Amino acid sequence: MATSGTYYLDAPTLETATAVFTDITLFTKAADGWYSIGGIVREQVGGVLQATVLCNSCQLACGDTLVMDTDRGYYTIQVDLGAATGAIEIELDVNSIPDGIKVEYDGSTYNSVYSANFGYLTSTGTEPIYLGVSAFDCSISGNTFNSLSEYQFNGTGFNATGNLQSVTVNPASVQLQASGLGTCRMIIPKPNATPATATITVISPCSTADITITPECASGTALSSFQTTLNNATPTNASGLCTVVSATTFYHLPINGTPGNPAVGDIMFQDVNGATPANDGYYAVVGYPSATGVIQVAVGGEIIAIAACVP
Repeated sequence: MATSGTYYLDAPTLETATAVFTDITLFTKAADGWYSIGGIVREQVGGVLQATVLCNSCQLACGDTLVMDTDRGYYTIQVDLGAATGAIEIELDVNSIPDGIKVEYDGSTYNSVYSANFGYLTSTGTEPIYLGVSAFDCSISGNTFNSLSEYQFNGTGFNATGNLQSVTVNPASVQLQASGLGTCRMIIPKPNATPATATITVISPCSTADITITPECASGTALSSFQTTLNNATPTNASGLCTVVSATTFYHLPINGTPGNPAVGDIMFQDVNGATPANDGYYAVVGYPSATGVIQVAVGGEIIAIAACVP
């Protein structure tokens, strides 16, 4: 059972301290054991604090919505994705002022989104993607923002860690638009029960910003599949696109469609967990909607058009 008490640190925060003491003069070290402040948990062993641990109750649970009204800073959120597998959808709503965002899970970084109003948007390498409305830009592209205060999610809000971060915004990562992006979706493939924790990083380089984040829970079932031909450069029958017998299985995340019946706005993948988007081009789908049809896929796997085959 946890008990509370008065202790002293040799640094401003538990995360930056090297030891816990029982006296204000920092002469007598506290007993070895676990110490916690504001969701930051560290074990003292031999009078020395070990690596920081984030308690499970301080994680954002999948299915919950986090509304962030941020000051200028660098924010991290641990997300409990649960044990289920499948393609996890994270919904993001960036109202106006630019925010950078990326998700790290199982050794990979995810920094591409599907905007309801602007389609597929992506960053470069492992850098965050910066989203927002260009009229509210605080000149972020190419600039370095020094001394961003670091904050860590504690289950209900954020604690300052006492650390500072320096961030240089790569122009290739800036995807500001002339108007609102609408709801953006990021897809995280989760093929295994573990690991169950992802880290979301939000960077607010301007004086204030606001963003809403909802990590959906994996359904435990595979993405819906359907049969298509291989993709083609053109939507016509010139290369036999609509006469080839269906031979290839693709998968989709229904946004406007239903399982097994893709629609414009859905995201099409090559694998069951949503790790690899379908290549851009045209695909024939036999039997959909009522006869052989052609799906047009844009970069990033977004379905942007569905039409009947040309006779």
